Amino acid sequence: GINAEYMGSQEMAFFGITSFGPQNHFQNGLVNAIGLNMFSEEEYKNAFIKMDEGKEGFIPRERIKELLTLTYGFEPLEEDIELLNSELILKDETKLTWEELIAALALIKGKTSEKASQSKHYTSHGKYIDDRVKHKRLEAAPDEKYKLPMTSGQKYGFKVTTEGEKGFYKNPVTYPKNMCNETKYAEIMIKTG
Repeated sequence: GINAEYMGSQEMAFFGITSFGPQNHFQNGLVNAIGLNMFSEEEYKNAFIKMDEGKEGFIPRERIKELLTLTYGFEPLEEDIELLNSELILKDETKLTWEELIAALALIKGKTSEKASQSKHYTSHGKYIDDRVKHKRLEAAPDEKYKLPMTSGQKYGFKVTTEGEKGFYKNPVTYPKNMCNETKYAEIMIKTG
């Protein structure tokens, strides 16, 4: 399952159907919108227990990709694996314990959430008006908050760093498939037979 808090919505997709894309593209485009943040501690724990076949309390470090695949239900991105490997602090370089995994995930979540918190510029309408009248610039640029430009105006000057982003950046515009909940449900029912 996907963490509802991460998706920024109290109400998830109709009958749990999430294959129609994100409900909030701006929330999904934040720098903290990575696979490592999408799943709960319980989901990681279940995958870890399944992989710890000998009940030794650890798994081999080289099986991190397998752990993430089991947690996600699909193959993780290389960026997720690299980020997790870079944040792991291991007592034994060949073994990964549950405590070390959770510590690394908490560290990653803290760092990415801090960056994403910059996306909310104002909590006061008065402060927004004052800054607009004074022509005050925002503290964080769009490329510091989002993985890709979220509006056509942000395309100019947006710095894209990784090769994966460059490939996607060629055509970053996505259009939602707008359907009512009943139509979505009926479409899924037809696909499942």
